[in-house]
Amino acid sequence: MILVLVEAVKSIKTVAEEWLKSILAKRVSHRKPLTIL
Repeated sequence: MILVLVEAVKSIKTVAEEWLKSILAKRVSHRKPLTIL
């Protein structure tokens, strides 16, 4: 059960990081394109 929890937290963190990166990329894209990959 603990391992399942750890995997779930890891996947949630990964999704959250990708989501934040996409938001930052959209905000910065009009000024500095391809800065955040």
